[in-house]
Amino acid sequence: MPDPGKSMDWTQVETWLFDLDHTLYSPNAGILDQVSVLMTDFIQTRLNVHRDRAHELRQLYWAQHGATMTGLIQEHGVDPDEFLIACHQLDLSALAPDPSFGQAIAALPGRRLIHTNGPRHHAERLLDQLGLDGHFERIISVEDTGYVPKPAPAAHQIAVDLANCDPASTAMIDDMAHNLHHPAEMGMTTIWLCHDPNGEAPDHVHHQTNDLPEFLRSVI
Repeated sequence: MPDPGKSMDWTQVETWLFDLDHTLYSPNAGILDQVSVLMTDFIQTRLNVHRDRAHELRQLYWAQHGATMTGLIQEHGVDPDEFLIACHQLDLSALAPDPSFGQAIAALPGRRLIHTNGPRHHAERLLDQLGLDGHFERIISVEDTGYVPKPAPAAHQIAVDLANCDPASTAMIDDMAHNLHHPAEMGMTTIWLCHDPNGEAPDHVHHQTNDLPEFLRSVI
C-alpha cells in the first residue's frame, strides 16, 4: 500500500486540488445513484429509446468517452447545459456537515480548490449542504474545462492553468484512481481515497487512504 501520508514533508504542497463527489462525502449517501437515474431518464426521453437501452447507453458512453455527457455530445449533439441541469436536480438531505472534516480541510497549509466533473451549481449546492462553502478558493467545474471531464489530460491541464499552480507543488485528491494518472505524470502528488477495503493502488498513486479526514489531520 502507498504511504498513508505521515512520513512525507507536506510543506512542499502549496495547492490542494480536491475532487467533489464521493470525495467530500460518502458514497453511502446515494447522491450519484440519483444522478444515474436522472441520466437514464434523460437519455430515454431525449433519444426516445426503451429504458433498458437508455441504461445501456449511459454505461456504454461512460466507458467509451470517460463520461456519459461526452458520449451524448459527440454521438447525438446533446447540449451539455441541458443535460447537466436535468441530471442534477438532487435531494441532498442525506448529507450533513462534519465540523471535524471542515476543520481538517481549513487547517491545510496552502490554497484549496475543487476540481469536479460536475456542474458549478451542483458543486455550490453540495459545499453549502456540507458546510464547506467557505473552505475553498474556487471551484473548477466541468463548464470551466470546456465540458472535458477527468481523466482526460486536457481537463487536468486546464485545471492547472485556471488554478495558476505548479504541479510539482500540488496535491490532488480523488476517489477514482484513474483520475490521478495524468496528474502524477504532470508531477503532482496523488492521493487516492479508496472506498474498497481491498483496493490495490496503481503505481501512479503516491498515497492511499480510506479515511480522508484522518489522512488530512495526519499531514497538518
